[in-house]
Amino acid sequence: MIYEGSYGTVNFFEDSYLKTHKRVWVSISGGTDSALVFEMLCREPSIEEITPYTGIETSRPKHIYFVNAIVDYFRKKYPNKVIRDVVSKTFEVSKDVRKNFFIRKIQQDAIKMGLVDVFVQGMTSNPSEQVMIENHMFAKNENRRSGWSDKDQVIHLHAGIGLYRPLLFVTKQFVAEMYQKLNLMDDLYPLTTSCTGYAEETKDWMIPCEKCFWCLERKWAFGTYDLNNWKKFDK
Repeated sequence: MIYEGSYGTVNFFEDSYLKTHKRVWVSISGGTDSALVFEMLCREPSIEEITPYTGIETSRPKHIYFVNAIVDYFRKKYPNKVIRDVVSKTFEVSKDVRKNFFIRKIQQDAIKMGLVDVFVQGMTSNPSEQVMIENHMFAKNENRRSGWSDKDQVIHLHAGIGLYRPLLFVTKQFVAEMYQKLNLMDDLYPLTTSCTGYAEETKDWMIPCEKCFWCLERKWAFGTYDLNNWKKFDK
């Protein structure tokens, strides 16, 4: 399926390698990018089963509420699509151990158990350097979100299992435009969170910090910071 807008085009799951895969594990952070990819997966008729997975940092524990709210949304919206329970690992980041270590552990376990055909991730590219400077994002950006080549879009991890990143060559402006085009602003968008601030600067995660890269990037692309706090989804 082709998604086209003013800020780029994504040929979603058009690769012949991907078309043969029915069981997808999607990395979901609670943010807008991974939620958009989840929507795209649900719209893709060749996909039979979706398993969301995530890593929750102990010092930012409330993101799981947004993750669960997003998964519940898609289950209600696409009742005929098989959407499994969230697979999550709680972790504590240190200078020696990063989040990616725990995400890889989830992936490795899924491969060993024969549960997955392909992993999908919603990573986008950084805004341009000029945009980041103008919006005070430059010093906080992630270098790993820049400088991609075509070969990076599908990476083979192990035993023929791939990691597919469909949004790798577009920025969050494309994501924001797709939320408008797919009519996701009123229902899905309020369920998402971008802020990666800690307890003190967010009043125990009740408000966005408005300082982290992810807050600033969201404001640049969508025009707003996070709309809701975790208590709205606490059941």
